[in-house]
Amino acid sequence: MDSENSAAAHGRRMLVVSGSEKGIEFFEELAKDIPLSMIHARSAAEAAVLLSRTPIDVIVINAPLADDEGGAFAVRCAQSSFAGVLLLVRTETAQTKKAEEAGVLVLTKPAGKAAILTAVKLSCAVSRRLFAARSTADSLKSKMDEWKIVNRAKWLLIGKLGMSEADAHRYIEKLAMDTRQTRREIADGIIKTYEN
Repeated sequence: MDSENSAAAHGRRMLVVSGSEKGIEFFEELAKDIPLSMIHARSAAEAAVLLSRTPIDVIVINAPLADDEGGAFAVRCAQSSFAGVLLLVRTETAQTKKAEEAGVLVLTKPAGKAAILTAVKLSCAVSRRLFAARSTADSLKSKMDEWKIVNRAKWLLIGKLGMSEADAHRYIEKLAMDTRQTRREIADGIIKTYEN
């Protein structure tokens, strides 16, 4: 299986934003060496439409673009997605400093193929770490939300039925097991029943 088919099978994508045909051709050639399928856009506006429709793992911005100097768009990408963002610029400016502060990897052109390949791989690794951190945060938030709902239900049982906290806890656990429902589903039912 070649790298493009492997990337397609895993859904990993690299978006290359470049107003230059040479830039797009360079990254099409580079994409053969990495397990990412490549899509491209010629402007920040076109890229924004693609980003709203397609999950992207790595965004490479070959600045300047026809409708953006590149740095501002890179910052927007870093702030609104979990993709690793790589910005290629001719010279560093105040915008590239802002991009670096936003978590964008900035590389000055001309850069060799090996340096760019390494930067793309680093951006890919950043994307994987951001996605894992997001998954962990979502899981923790879900557990905290469940904990709050279950505690609210326990306090209703304590207040309305005179149960002890331990009894209320056991009641919710047992009812969840007996009815094959989650503790949250049981707690939601208790809240609907006793909260007015």
